[in-house]
Amino acid sequence: HGRKRFYIHGGKEEGSAHGIDLTSKIKEFVDEFNKCGKSLVLVVRGGTVLVDESGSLITSAQLEAIYGSAYKASIATFIKPLNDAMKKYEINTPLRIAHFIAQVGHESMCFKYTEEIASGVAYEGRLDLGNTQAGDGKRFKGRGLIQLTGRANYTEYSKENGKDYSTENNPGLISTQPMLACDVAGWFWRRNDLNSHADKDDVTKITKVINGGLNGFDDRKRILKAAKGVFDVK
Repeated sequence: HGRKRFYIHGGKEEGSAHGIDLTSKIKEFVDEFNKCGKSLVLVVRGGTVLVDESGSLITSAQLEAIYGSAYKASIATFIKPLNDAMKKYEINTPLRIAHFIAQVGHESMCFKYTEEIASGVAYEGRLDLGNTQAGDGKRFKGRGLIQLTGRANYTEYSKENGKDYSTENNPGLISTQPMLACDVAGWFWRRNDLNSHADKDDVTKITKVINGGLNGFDDRKRILKAAKGVFDVK
């Protein structure tokens, strides 16, 4: 498929009297290479360093193996913005990717839904969400692969991204544009420091932060197991 991959096994160069740290050296190469306008990504899988010229942290084939071939069309739509979001928010190790894919997979039913099915009226008057004006509940209902909810969160996301998604018809863009649906999920992930919990393989904590409880916990764990299998995470 025109993809080039380079594998280096082990963190140190075996038999070297100098104990060269290959992971660091390869990372330096990747950083310099990218300055030339190219696209290389460094991923460490256990004792293996993977440099992928396509710039993808996850491929369509890998997502199909995790979610199922029935979602092939949706995966084709979301694969690029998903990769862009993961790179932007440093969801860039096998364990982080596996946890992120598991959570967004459950939350969106594998990209089927990017907007909360409920009307949002239940959020009306919720001051903890910043819903201070009439109609805020519906206007700022949950949207994105991990749902952005409430005027306060839409406003905060807008400030950090330099575009107003809290006025006129702009809130709806979060669910209708795949790039925004993915970016919101990554923004929430970083804002709540979920990479640190993914690094600890703590699916319970991650689920509670996203869901507020453990709804759908078995399904989240099922997808996580599949993702770990694809990325060879023990």
